[in-house]
Amino acid sequence: MDNDLDIVLKVTNEINDSGVHLEEIVVGPTDFFSAKNTDDLINNDKFYEILKHPETVLSFISTLRASEERIEHIIGVLEARLPNLDIDLIIAIDADEIYDNQEKIDEIKRKFEILDRSSMRFEPAFQINIHPADIFEKDMAKLSELSRMIRQEFNTILEFNPSLLRVKHRAQHAKLDHWTKMVRENFEKEEGMIYTQANNNHRGVTNLVFNFRKGTFYLCPFVYENVFIYTPTYEIKPSDNGYDFQLLQDAFQNALIKQFDYANTKADNCASCTRLNSCVYKNVLTFMEDNEITHCFLDMYTEDEDGR
Repeated sequence: MDNDLDIVLKVTNEINDSGVHLEEIVVGPTDFFSAKNTDDLINNDKFYEILKHPETVLSFISTLRASEERIEHIIGVLEARLPNLDIDLIIAIDADEIYDNQEKIDEIKRKFEILDRSSMRFEPAFQINIHPADIFEKDMAKLSELSRMIRQEFNTILEFNPSLLRVKHRAQHAKLDHWTKMVRENFEKEEGMIYTQANNNHRGVTNLVFNFRKGTFYLCPFVYENVFIYTPTYEIKPSDNGYDFQLLQDAFQNALIKQFDYANTKADNCASCTRLNSCVYKNVLTFMEDNEITHCFLDMYTEDEDGR
């Protein structure tokens, strides 16, 4: 862990020194309150050095199944070092676990009270904890009602993503097609349903997102969610002097050039699409090339105010 933190700390210091806003550090993918190495992380000085900029947000995921004592312990350690830290908390839930289950709702509310007592500022949101074998049979029919219940009980949103992290690399395209079909057929006209992928202001050219795992940085495509894929297509190789911020910027720019080339030479309709820049900045065409996709697989949201 120490070596990894050294690499990330070097790059984050360069980002902060350059005047670029280091917006968010996402720690995952395992449950932050339950992971075995969380204590090692939160007791390491380098972790707090990485988060030292007052505008940098810490983001992590949890099921909130850990005990209240465990959650209080971790929050206490963080709070002692960075009492004004902003935290985006993604709460992964099983639809059947919370749907029409007042006992579970009350348990989560008690844990929310722990968050509320902290000097740190938590922004919680729920996310469907998708099990590939039963999501469409069990969760889809309840999604709209569950979303309304979460808004009413917790005053926050429910995110529904394809959960590509849980799918083997070469099966991701098929999973996306299945997920898109189910959303289109069941929820496309639902009131309050927002497609983040369709937001042209999300993940612009000045918003750089990278994954880091076991000493290596990777490009991070956004396909309805930030996708964590650790294959050579996305890998950013270090220089002889290791990683630095300029190297990551160069890798992002090179990916832009490759994606525009893919749009013009291999993709079916991307070159003439008004959303091309938005997709390129999200590294969608990197994902397309890696999965040998030539058609628009995001067509769920392409009809806009002009009826396109």
